Amino acid sequence: MIKILASDGMEKGAIAALEAKGCEVTCEYFDPEALKEAVKQYDVLVVRSATKVREPHIDAALETGKLQLVIRGGVGVDNIDVKYAEEKGITVRNTPKASSDAVAELALAHMFSVARFVSIAGHTMREGKWEKKAYKGIELTGKTLGIVGFGRIGQHLGVMAKAIGMDVIAFDIFHIPGIEEQLGIPYVEMDELLAKADFISVHAPAVDGGALI
Repeated sequence: MIKILASDGMEKGAIAALEAKGCEVTCEYFDPEALKEAVKQYDVLVVRSATKVREPHIDAALETGKLQLVIRGGVGVDNIDVKYAEEKGITVRNTPKASSDAVAELALAHMFSVARFVSIAGHTMREGKWEKKAYKGIELTGKTLGIVGFGRIGQHLGVMAKAIGMDVIAFDIFHIPGIEEQLGIPYVEMDELLAKADFISVHAPAVDGGALI
């Protein structure tokens, strides 16, 4: 039986699916010191962002040799010492596609909120005010969205924005062959994006030097 520790929790449906396959799933958070002992007893460790898997945890897991796999339920793996784990024979994986739609939808929701003063207007309404003329919004339809970082999330956002009638342009230091024709979203240089965009959404990781270009 494969023993799985989900230290930052797991959806009930996922637990049920794993248990149906004969796995034993434990959902329990351990502080960094207690985690050193816990990892000795499990074959798989699933974390999100709260749990940090550092060299001392990996060394502790090696004492029993049970831990074979660490999974980050998300995109980034900065909370795991990936290189060290893999050097010690422990595989590290993440779920890069899991949150793409959700993050893209959130970015679009913020654009609607900014365009329509949703937050401040809602706040003043709760104060009993009706300031309709003070918060004159704009339409997103017909506006230009510039996406900086055109990976999975940027692509999803671009498709959503086009669906509501926005013009979309993108900048990325890496160009994906064929993606411009597939999505109908052109790559442009950063200066052009900044000059043309009414809205800019950034979906790019930090790079050496802290610059995007």
